[in-house]
Amino acid sequence: MNILNDGWLNQKVTFPPDKGEIIDWLNRPTIEFQFYAINQHLDFLKRSMKQETDNLKVAASQFVNEMGIDNDEIASSIYHSLLQDGYSPLRDETPLAINEFEQIQWRSNFIVLYSVFEHILNLLCYVVEKKSCLNTNLNKITGKGEGIHRAEEYLVDIAKVKIQKEQWDRVLLLCDIRNVLVHSNGELDGESKHPRHIKQVEHIEKHINKDIKLTNWIELNIIDNYIYNEKKRKILLSYEFIKQSVDELQKVVMDICNYPLYADKS
Repeated sequence: MNILNDGWLNQKVTFPPDKGEIIDWLNRPTIEFQFYAINQHLDFLKRSMKQETDNLKVAASQFVNEMGIDNDEIASSIYHSLLQDGYSPLRDETPLAINEFEQIQWRSNFIVLYSVFEHILNLLCYVVEKKSCLNTNLNKITGKGEGIHRAEEYLVDIAKVKIQKEQWDRVLLLCDIRNVLVHSNGELDGESKHPRHIKQVEHIEKHINKDIKLTNWIELNIIDNYIYNEKKRKILLSYEFIKQSVDELQKVVMDICNYPLYADKS
């Protein structure tokens, strides 16, 4: 078979029309891939943790059986304590309690996700600056703090990119959750004297209380703070929450990428 004679190489190649988007169709997949990789990693972690949990359950069951306890209630109590206690005789098989191990993973992935999102926003600001020949760059923006607040001002106020308010409100919520995780180890300290932390806590609680999905996917757990000898509320994340956050932040980024900022308005 001669593909030249079949005309395969003579077919006309067509490309998507240029609509003046901030990021063209050729480069958008590079940005999308970063979110796709985080999604894949989340699924890998979920499978791995399920396998570890299953292994621990088998080990705990065998341990209790070898103790020869006749009382089912006592045996069940020991079994469940082995599953929760990272300092149990099973610590060689599972060095951390399963619940705590999950939180380490979900929190780490959420922080990485947010960092990727913030970095891409800054890159988009740079692209807009170069393509628009603006005299103001991102580093000259002051008054709104660092990170996404500065990027929002640059894209919306200076470059005139339109971002849906509902989408950006969600970004601000995820920003507050990220800040509490990073700066307060996830603790919602209602007695904090720092105005910014108080505002973040109020914002998080307001959304968690009225959003059914957030109520199911984020838990405000009461923990004992031994240093301060008092109880604190702490954010506990879930796999479902991180997955949703990936989708939401990716949509915000891709909507900005696809925005026809350079379309011919004539």
